[in-house]
Amino acid sequence: MLCDVYGFEPLVVWRLELVMVFIDNTRLWRVAVVVGSFMLLLTVAHPSQTAVAAGPEPTAGALTSSSSDYVSLSPSRLLDTRVGNGAPVGVVGAQGVVELQVTGRGGVPASGVGAVVLNVTVTEPSAASFVTVYPSGTKRPLASNLNMVAGQVTPNLVIAKVGAGGKVSLFNNSGTTHLVADVMGWFRGSSSVAPPVRGVVQLDAGDQHTCAVLNDGGVNCWGKNSYGQLGDGTTADNNLAVAVVGLSNAVAVDAGDFHTCAILRGGGVRCWGRNEEGRLGDGTRTNRNLPVAVVGMTNAVAVSAGDFHSCALRGDGRVKCWGKNSAGQLGDGTVKDRTSAVRVVGLSNASSVAVGENHTCAALQNGKARCWGNNGSGRLGNGSTTNSKTPVPVSGVSNAVSLSAGDFHNCVALGDGRVKCWGLNSDGQLGDGTLSTRTSPVLAFGVSNATLVAAGENHACALLANGAEKCWGLNSYGQLGDGTTVLRTKPVGVAGVSKAVAVTGGGDHSCALLPSGRVSCWGRNIAGQLGDGTNVSRSTPALVS
Repeated sequence: MLCDVYGFEPLVVWRLELVMVFIDNTRLWRVAVVVGSFMLLLTVAHPSQTAVAAGPEPTAGALTSSSSDYVSLSPSRLLDTRVGNGAPVGVVGAQGVVELQVTGRGGVPASGVGAVVLNVTVTEPSAASFVTVYPSGTKRPLASNLNMVAGQVTPNLVIAKVGAGGKVSLFNNSGTTHLVADVMGWFRGSSSVAPPVRGVVQLDAGDQHTCAVLNDGGVNCWGKNSYGQLGDGTTADNNLAVAVVGLSNAVAVDAGDFHTCAILRGGGVRCWGRNEEGRLGDGTRTNRNLPVAVVGMTNAVAVSAGDFHSCALRGDGRVKCWGKNSAGQLGDGTVKDRTSAVRVVGLSNASSVAVGENHTCAALQNGKARCWGNNGSGRLGNGSTTNSKTPVPVSGVSNAVSLSAGDFHNCVALGDGRVKCWGLNSDGQLGDGTLSTRTSPVLAFGVSNATLVAAGENHACALLANGAEKCWGLNSYGQLGDGTTVLRTKPVGVAGVSKAVAVTGGGDHSCALLPSGRVSCWGRNIAGQLGDGTNVSRSTPALVS
């Protein structure tokens, strides 16, 4: 048993891997001890040592080790919450966690890294607290790496193993503080990789990111994160799944263009990511990299996030929407943007809701469908191209069982297994064998046993009753999954998928949920939206790592 030197929880030493003593130019004596997946750095000040202030540039330090596994670097700043380097601008609050990308930055390689040496500094702390640095994707240890008092700048060298996605997590226990971290070197070894995503019960693909609900109520996301749409507290892209912070009771998730929304047990809705026009529904227009509650949304049973607005279905059959409303896509009879949820006029018997770029559709409990908002290319399906600020009936749909909206087109699976689509058809996304835009629904060619349909940006996919899948439309990045990049105006089979239980279409990628609780994705992968640990596009399905 080794007691934490700061008097907090005792630390059990399971495996002692390395002890290293060194002195840097701050004249602090330091002892590094690796314990399992965590490394403690104990600091003893030289009697003449005075406080070290954190400046705008990294503090140089000489680190020597007899181990050939260590690579020293010229100090490079990876994190500064004062200026938005490595994390959004702003103090880290009590119990706050910053997920810091360390591999591939500041001279640290993108792979082959076991641990990094960081000079971590707290500035402007509001209260006595401590900071713990640990591998992302692992349980936070009870020990601390750095202890501070209110108002005092405090630095310390920390060595931590690299976790999921090449990241380390920095945890602040109480009060608020800014965090600064400079990388000083790294250790060779196998970086800790997130375990394969398993136990998925529902998933959805956004423009360049994907999210999944797990059977324990947690949510994992991967891919593009420029506005915090992964919900991990950062804005760093990730080609491996990361956990959405603070969600443990989710039942459904929907990924939009640059934001994501989830339904919680009890009917509340949380959203995160880009928030222009109020698409997160929290009463503000402030971007969020952590989930926030949608104002005025209760009793939700389904949610859909589009490009610039979002909608949720309540248990009583009513629909509420929020965000951009330039074409009446919120359905409240106006063209006024809303930062909190407003009720769609005239809908009281909806069974599902689907949000496109700037239009919205709902399937009704009687099997019919209605749409509202922008009607360019006939995406409202009522035989015209006239916008509508309130719901209008979709022509020729009377037994809808699954409805999905793409950017400029929509598709519906009918009770008899057929699929109908309408709207823009420039890339064959309606599946009728033509490139002709349709203002009323037309049948997708050769689909007779569909149970679920998913519309992507310019393509669509259907889940068949036997577990196979078919896709059609634009295929520039292999998003149809047929092993080619050839545009298809008629549905083609997805290679290697025979027992899927769900399908979803994103911007230029698609994903399938398998009976095992695993996920396979294919298509464009520029931001890691396939979740396979690479940024390589795939024309056939690859398992999410």
